[in-house]
Order: sequence, then structure tokens, then C-alpha cells
Amino acid sequence: MEKAWNFIWERFFDHRTCLFYDYLVDSPESGDIVARPDAATWHLPDPELIRRDLPNPCGHGTGMEDSVLTAGTAMDTVAARYAVTGEERMRGLASDIYRGMELCMDVCSRPGFVARSVSPADGVSHYSNSSRDQFTHWVWGAWVLYRSPLSDEGQRDSVRRHLSAIAARCEEDVREENGWNLLREDGRIGIVSQMWGELGPHEYLRLPMFYAAAWKTTGEAHWGKMYRQYREEAYRRSLPFQCASGQTYIGLQMQYSLRLLYEAEEEEEWREKYHGLMRNLAQQYGVMAVPRAKALMTPEALAGLNWAYQPWNKVRAYYVGFIGDKIYYNPGQSEYRENRAFYPLRAVGECAAVAALCPGYRLPEGTLKAIEELAEAVDYDRHHTCAPLALVNAYWRMRT
Repeated sequence: MEKAWNFIWERFFDHRTCLFYDYLVDSPESGDIVARPDAATWHLPDPELIRRDLPNPCGHGTGMEDSVLTAGTAMDTVAARYAVTGEERMRGLASDIYRGMELCMDVCSRPGFVARSVSPADGVSHYSNSSRDQFTHWVWGAWVLYRSPLSDEGQRDSVRRHLSAIAARCEEDVREENGWNLLREDGRIGIVSQMWGELGPHEYLRLPMFYAAAWKTTGEAHWGKMYRQYREEAYRRSLPFQCASGQTYIGLQMQYSLRLLYEAEEEEEWREKYHGLMRNLAQQYGVMAVPRAKALMTPEALAGLNWAYQPWNKVRAYYVGFIGDKIYYNPGQSEYRENRAFYPLRAVGECAAVAALCPGYRLPEGTLKAIEELAEAVDYDRHHTCAPLALVNAYWRMRT
């Protein structure tokens, strides 16, 4: 587990921005060993391309698509490890993660907008289309820090300000005339940012989650009112949720929402409702961790974990559409059928983490050992993705 932990911090975290980047790319002459110390960042689009939202306004497939997603889970991991071990060095790591999270809001021209990532080349360049998922991980990571003994008053004040800004952004943007979307930084409708209306069952709790986080950290009654305005319908529409075996991350994000609402809620009736939904998710996902881990322990599957990523501008991209006066092309390497390195590995940790986030739920026997054995089996000299973070997160979450 310590090898996996060090792999994430040493290979993906950049101290210029205090952000994690998505995958490693090495020079062709290096063979199959990922040798470059800057393998996570040298291949990123330059600031001028980012300013032009190329190859797409989300930064999909560029290597700087999911910095905030990773930061939220990393914050959860650091806080869980501190809860178990009391290691004081976790305080500095939490502070580093939060500096990157702050940067992803402070560089934006729209208050309350969360950029997916920031270019380490200049410390300001970022893509204009965020996502519901990025906002979810930002809010969760900030909530975890706020409630953790790792935070100081300055950080808690920053969390209050930024969560209030996110709630205000939701109140302004998420309207029927906008398709219930959180808008892009340029104020136009983009993609993957719908917060209400016709959604999947796992998505309805995001909007009340954001309002509840602002309410409980600031004490502002208005955000409590906004939370309660959406609470009933969001809960009712979440009840039919059934896990999609290929999309474990949606369960993790739904569980983040439920855990935050469970902790924020003041009415015992609603705490019990949220806990019931959390337990439902834990039961659905918890049983999948061990068989998924064992499936990756074959020689063929372990070799697949070393699938090599290429620079974003050297791989084929597919056309997504012309949306809000912007063109979207996605060189989505992690979604290629031949890539067996990212989602299958990440899914093991996410299944266990979903279950571990539910208070009182006991995972099936052998889950912790399966996580440890899979983390040990990864060849960290040849692996190219930040997916092992999910294993580390599940390990420490399970031990809290």
C-alpha cells in the first residue's frame, strides 16, 4: 500500500499547481519503463491551446481532465489515513491538496466555477467546461477537510467562502431555461453539467449536496432552505438506483453525496433515510470488490495494467459535437477498448470505498487482503495511470 501511495504522490502530483494529473507519458526511446520524472505533465496542451478550448472545452483525454476528481479522493484518503495513524505529515499533504483545489476556483472568471485542472506551465490556464462530477469531488474534498482535525481556521474560512460561491453559482445557473445546467465559465451551456430535470438516479442528490454543504459550513439559513427545497424529490428519484457494473465511479459519487447529507442533516428521520440508501449502495458494490480484484490477478490482466498512454495529440479522437459555439473532439485514451489499465483497476477500489463510506457496514471477509494483493501486483515502473489511488483510498477508508 505504501508503494501505491508513493507512486501517486511522486509521479502525478505537481508542486507548481498542487494538483494531480491524469496519466504518464514517456519518450519512445524509454521502452516500456516510465522513466521521465515529468511524465505526468510534459505532454499537456500548451496554454494557448487551452485558452482556445482545444481539443475540447473539457480537456477530455489531454492529461489534465480530472485533477479535481483526483483531489477530492486524495483528500478523503489523507483524512482517513490520519484518522487511523495520527501521522502529523498528513496535515501538510492535506494543505497541499487544498491549495490545488483553491487554485481551480481562484483562477476562474466566474465566481463559484470549478475548473477541472490548471496548467502547470503558467499556473492559470484551464478549460472552460467543468462537470457535475468535478464539482462533486471538490465539495466532498472540502467537506472532509473542514470536518477534519487536519484543517486550520484559515482553511475552514476558505472552505466556507468557496462553498457559498458554489451554492450561489448553482442558484444562478441551474434553471429550466438553462436546461438545469451549471454553465461553462463563458456562461454557455456545455456538457456533463446537468444538475436537475431528467437525470440518472445517481445524479439527483448532487444539487442538495452542494446546498447542504454551504448551509452547514456557513450557517446561512438561505442555503438550508435551498437544500430542503430539493431534498424530498431528490431522495425519491434516487431510490431506483441500481449499480452499473462498468461505471463504479457513479456509485462512489452518489455515496459521497449521501454521506455528506447524512452528516449535515439535523432531522433523524432524514438521517435514517440517507443511511438506508447508503447501505443499499454498500450492499450492491461491496460484494464486487474481491471478484474484480481476483480477475485482475491473471498474467494477461496484469500485463494489461501496463497499457501505454500516448501524447493526446498523437492518438485518434472522436467527434462529440458542436455545443455552445464550441467544438468537442475527445482523444479519450482511457475509454479505448484495448486499454485495460485504468477503469478496471480503479473500479476495485471504488467498489470497496462505496461500502466503506457507509457507517456500520462490514465488507465481505477478504476484501482488505484482496486490495493489498492487487496493489502489490501492480508494476509501478510500467503503470501509466493514477488509478492506484482508488486502492489506497479504499484501504484507508476500510481501516477507519
